[in-house]
Amino acid sequence: MIFVADPNDLGLLADAVVDPAGVLTPAALHGAVCGFAVLEQAAFPYESLLALLGADTGVDEAALERFVEAARSALVADDLEFAPLLPDDDRVELTDRLAALGDWCGNFLSAFGVALGDAAETGRLDADEFELPGELQEIIDDLAAIAEVAPDSVEDLEDEEAEAQLMELEEFVKVGVLLVLNVMSSDRADQDD
Repeated sequence: MIFVADPNDLGLLADAVVDPAGVLTPAALHGAVCGFAVLEQAAFPYESLLALLGADTGVDEAALERFVEAARSALVADDLEFAPLLPDDDRVELTDRLAALGDWCGNFLSAFGVALGDAAETGRLDADEFELPGELQEIIDDLAAIAEVAPDSVEDLEDEEAEAQLMELEEFVKVGVLLVLNVMSSDRADQDD
């Protein structure tokens, strides 16, 4: 069993789950967890997460559960301090950080799509009646565009300009995901009434 000194440090918790030699990154893991969490507020779909990530073998389940609970708590925290889990900007090249943001967005969208499909399949969401609100569809489209950004697209920019643009994208993702959470929570509350 792996113990993490700070149970709220998502980076350390992710490191306890992710195999450094594997293809799963902390950003991909966090993006997928958040993609499920904006829709799934009750029981978290661990099996769907592992299937989506292709990480169904060799994952420390206890470490994964601690990471998921910490990520879900951060996402819904009242302090709005949620942020995508990305590499530290002091130690990682800008292009690698942009690639991680794209990876985060791609996994968020994949998990969100799986969660919507699961909700429709189980009847928690009426697939015939459900339509993403326009503002939400715009956010989804923008996240998809960020997932497709070529990391080397910032190479021609001055360091300060590239850094500022990456920070803007990170802030957009943060706010966009919180809006998705808010809209989906409101829709669930309306369906429950």
